[in-house]
Amino acid sequence: MKPQPRVTLRQVAKAAGVSHSTVSLCLRSHPSIPEATRERIATLAREMGYRPDPMLTSLNYYRQQRSGYGYRSTLAWLNGYRNRKLLRSNPDFNFYWTGAREQAEQIGYELEEFWLHEPNMSPERLDRILKSRQIQGLLLPPMPQAHDLIPLPWDDYTVVAFGYSHEPLFNLVTSAQYRGARLAMRRLYEIGYRSIAMFSWPDWEERTDYNYSSGYHCECSILKLKPMICKVADTLPDRGGQDEQILKKWTEQMNAWMEKRRPDALLMPDPTILSGMQRAGLKTEGRGLAVISHYGQDARFSGLCQNPRAIGAEAVNQLVSMIQRNERGKPECPLRILVEGYWVEGASTPGPKAM
Repeated sequence: MKPQPRVTLRQVAKAAGVSHSTVSLCLRSHPSIPEATRERIATLAREMGYRPDPMLTSLNYYRQQRSGYGYRSTLAWLNGYRNRKLLRSNPDFNFYWTGAREQAEQIGYELEEFWLHEPNMSPERLDRILKSRQIQGLLLPPMPQAHDLIPLPWDDYTVVAFGYSHEPLFNLVTSAQYRGARLAMRRLYEIGYRSIAMFSWPDWEERTDYNYSSGYHCECSILKLKPMICKVADTLPDRGGQDEQILKKWTEQMNAWMEKRRPDALLMPDPTILSGMQRAGLKTEGRGLAVISHYGQDARFSGLCQNPRAIGAEAVNQLVSMIQRNERGKPECPLRILVEGYWVEGASTPGPKAM
């Protein structure tokens, strides 16, 4: 059988009574075209069996890379922290923003922050602002607590989230947390540590979908080590806030726990928590110290760099491709794009000493 000829943009345009450039803009969900027109053209194209030509798409991408992009549209970054500065005070989250902004600019978009707790802001007002400015693509950075819900009409927007703290569940980009915990355990084992404890609290576990503790348990099983997790009950307010009373309470609980378990290495969530607990009197002498999130600003600790700038860039790539495919709302089968991290050696893991 002879293959059926490919339906072209010009054929769709002729059937719709518009120019072929208008059809192209509609199928890329360009905000300059009214939504009703975009939906009408997209429906007609599907009914006619139109499919993009992958060779032409590749050629167009090549031309754009050679000539550069002009301004296209704005992508929104929704900050859900009550204290606006707290989100960016987390180095990983700040690198998410940096990587996302750089990638957006490279492909012709602007990235703009919208603060959900701005005076007189409400979900309804935010929705009106986004629609009046024809902003379709939303990036959702991590929220203060797990399972946070922003009551927006999600079916009107294209959304990519960072991490697991959002409800409903969208397509998301995050670090390969399970594999990262396994890598951290392997490196500590290779250095010579055999009694490795992990520090945890409920909200951190939920915000990471229990990936870190699962990877820790898995590698303990493979290496035939006894898993030791010190779990405390309290949660830091607004996640990123330094509540000295809670840090002191955590420190007292962990010191008492370590007195019984006597680990020779500690695997902590990040340098901010570890430094805060050290100030509160955490007994780390003679113990190796490593962090799940290694920050370049605190190079003394060994730990896992989660590639946060790459995570931000990939979130933009995913969001723009979804916009071009006119994918909106909550996906039936949410995708998880995991970015690999790598181990960074620091002075805090010199090797085991007799405890």
